[in-house]
Amino acid sequence: MIKRFYIVWVLLVWNAAAYGQFLDKSKDWNFSENYRHWGLTVAGNLYPFTSTDAMKTGSMDLRRYYMWGFDLGLAYHIRLNNHWGIKLKLTAERMPVYSYRFYLPGNETRDGKSYFTTVANRYAPWSFRLPVGVEYRFFTVPRYIFFLQGGVDIGYVREFFEAKVHNPYLATAFADSGRRLRFDPYVAVGWYYLFPWFMWETDIVYRHHPGVPYFNGAYSVTGLQQTADFGGRIAQPGHYIGLRFVWYLHRRNRHAGAECPGQVHSKKVLKRRRAEEKARKRAEKILKKERKRALKRQKRMKPKRKKKKKFLIF
Repeated sequence: MIKRFYIVWVLLVWNAAAYGQFLDKSKDWNFSENYRHWGLTVAGNLYPFTSTDAMKTGSMDLRRYYMWGFDLGLAYHIRLNNHWGIKLKLTAERMPVYSYRFYLPGNETRDGKSYFTTVANRYAPWSFRLPVGVEYRFFTVPRYIFFLQGGVDIGYVREFFEAKVHNPYLATAFADSGRRLRFDPYVAVGWYYLFPWFMWETDIVYRHHPGVPYFNGAYSVTGLQQTADFGGRIAQPGHYIGLRFVWYLHRRNRHAGAECPGQVHSKKVLKRRRAEEKARKRAEKILKKERKRALKRQKRMKPKRKKKKKFLIF
């Protein structure tokens, strides 16, 4: 399945390039012209895919709605034309390893009462990610720009090991798989919204991790009254569904007179305008010098008035 994903992704890129869709800018206007290419990104990620072997008695269920991780960092948007683009992100991710509800019936506990507790979230050390994706955009709703995105999330995972007793009955042990570099395919759908002072991007992301889980572990349950001690396997595969926000700050429009869509000028036009501006300033300087010279000549040509002699009478 993963190989098929990579093959389809490569064929999509190749097909678009072959037909010139990537570089075709005819009748194109730059929707991101007034915003910076760099943006700040923050995401909340839900990890509901943790696998756990069933217990012989009682239950250990995932606290599904509390198994949240997050990431934050920078995004860089490369606009090839209005419909196609490339998206790069450099983020730091905090992934949860476990978060459980643990239950034992009263006939298994020492005091004869049902035992119920929660095992709080445990997070792995920060990992560093570089998602690289190809984006296709749709301009169907005013002010909203919808997009589809697919790519590969390249990650560096740091070492992790933990063995812990959580309560009188439950103990766990976790370790990373030893693979530091990870290559996870992802898909995203979302939209841009253009505000006067920044461009807001919203992504709904699904990341899939093929192969060996990020973190493998085991649990053991001991001290029961009627059931012998037992254990099982637990794992954190690394898949998640995320909600990501990216903010691109506003910048001053570098092309005066091109604020409206459809008025983005080519480099030749801008170069000609700069040359015309330089020529105009040069002509003004020459004209100013000529006026000064003309005034000096007029002063020289004017006849000098004879001074009247004054006589002093005593």
